[in-house]
Amino acid sequence: AKYYTLRNLRNGNVVKNVTRASARRLWHYAISRYGQLPKDWDKAKLEWKGDRAVLRKYKQGKKWRYDLVWRTPEKVRVFFGVTEDGIIGPWKEVVGLEE
Repeated sequence: AKYYTLRNLRNGNVVKNVTRASARRLWHYAISRYGQLPKDWDKAKLEWKGDRAVLRKYKQGKKWRYDLVWRTPEKVRVFFGVTEDGIIGPWKEVVGLEE
């Protein structure tokens, strides 16, 4: 089995040695989507706002969720399943939630 290390951005906890079989629902989603990420972010058809973009927007139940991409000098970071109440700061403009 392949093992993943996942970070919960709400509380900063890092969980190591997660497999598809052992993953909680959101983590299972993240692991599944991770395998589908573009190999070359420069060729990905994303609407970048600076170094940030929305990879996917979808509705789960009555809530919208977002898969977000942030290009840093070191690497590309992806955040899966972010709810609207988790969208803060510069991300609001990226997802279209400007106040």
